[in-house]
Amino acid sequence: MTGIIKVDTIQSNGGTTAFTVNTEGYVARAKNAAFLAHTPSDATHDQDGVLGWDTEVFDTDSCFVPSTGLYTVPVNGIYCFNACILIEDTNFGVGLYYKNNATLVAFQSYSTGGNNRASSAASITIEMNASDTMGIYWYGSTYGQAFEGAYSHFSGHLLAAT
Repeated sequence: MTGIIKVDTIQSNGGTTAFTVNTEGYVARAKNAAFLAHTPSDATHDQDGVLGWDTEVFDTDSCFVPSTGLYTVPVNGIYCFNACILIEDTNFGVGLYYKNNATLVAFQSYSTGGNNRASSAASITIEMNASDTMGIYWYGSTYGQAFEGAYSHFSGHLLAAT
């Protein structure tokens, strides 16, 4: 026995749209937790700590606070986070994915200073619970590191709710 279900919208029990399917077959969820920020606050970093960010490009659920640099996940799920930091005028800098004030994964930049610049990038896919936080903790061998504009960014999105 075969069957066909034709539907373009599925609603939750409360009557709100849960997801839609367009004519090409793409599924769009009503809630897609995601954010993107760039340009770390204080173009020169003067102390170890979680990076704040100057420019929030988007934040679908208002869960990212640029001044603190922390994203608070809205639901239990698997999340993907990405970060890239471009520095100058330093020996080295280390970025750490920082979940609930604890170090997870480190990535490093090394520059000989002067006109030389260095970048580092890292991604992490991790299971998180609602209300967990994620940020980028940064420390360097010397202070006064200059971060390079839109070349530095931090983003994340929900891959799947659990």
